[in-house]
Amino acid sequence: GSLSVNHCDFRGNICRVGGAIFCGSHGQLSIRNCDFHDNNCQQGVVWIDSSNLRVEVSRLHHNQILEGGAIVVFVADNVTLDSCQIDSNRNTGAYVPTVTIWGAESTTVRACSFLDNAVRTNPVTGGAALTIGPGASLIEQCTFARNEGAGSAALSFGTGGNIGGYIRDCTFENNRTYASSGVVNCIRY
Repeated sequence: GSLSVNHCDFRGNICRVGGAIFCGSHGQLSIRNCDFHDNNCQQGVVWIDSSNLRVEVSRLHHNQILEGGAIVVFVADNVTLDSCQIDSNRNTGAYVPTVTIWGAESTTVRACSFLDNAVRTNPVTGGAALTIGPGASLIEQCTFARNEGAGSAALSFGTGGNIGGYIRDCTFENNRTYASSGVVNCIRY
């Protein structure tokens, strides 16, 4: 099935998985003009498993996450983030970045700002702001600023097989990493 969430405010929720929204089992989730803030969860403010995701003109900020990011996607055909602001989120436990998209066939991140996010663990991989795992990916017209990561400071970009990705027209400014990874970390999975 499908679910559309429009003009909603998710604030102060406490939950184990999917602190605001959990969507699984081959569905379609569309989020537009929503605000996710001050949520405290173990794994993901928005958690997607085997479903497609489209988030537009929304903000995820000041969330505290123990083991998962503000958005976590596992296995999807299509994931799109468009004109979103993702800022001031803190991951205090496992290495999962602020936004993790893993196993999507096609991912597009366009005109988004990733600002002041921090991931304190995992000295090897995982971008503090965004990690995209194997699949075709396009990241364009985005800003990554003042993110801190124990792995990559801003973006960890994974490729697999003959599938690749593109980063274009983006700005990376004042990001910080505590490991030997760069601000952008490219790994073949």
